[in-house]
Amino acid sequence: GAGLLGVTIRLDNYAGAEERLIRVLEIDSPQAPAAMAGLVPFHDYILGTTAETLQDTTQLATILGDNVDQVVEIYVYNSQSDIVRTVALMPTLSW
Repeated sequence: GAGLLGVTIRLDNYAGAEERLIRVLEIDSPQAPAAMAGLVPFHDYILGTTAETLQDTTQLATILGDNVDQVVEIYVYNSQSDIVRTVALMPTLSW
């Protein structure tokens, strides 16, 4: 289905790191909230929100579901630029 962000993700390890990272694999549409927020497939890893570190995709789904049609700020690591940035996402079913 379309989901709240229009993005395919998976829990992933990056470069053998001990931490668990949620990797952005695919964005469903240019109008998807993930695309509008500038997430980059294969190179972006969702670390957590400005309030908490994510442990799994279920935790991310809960946070997004609790904030439908509201802006959620998340920390995203990009493997190309080697930079962590803050991204404003608005999970919604109306895209």
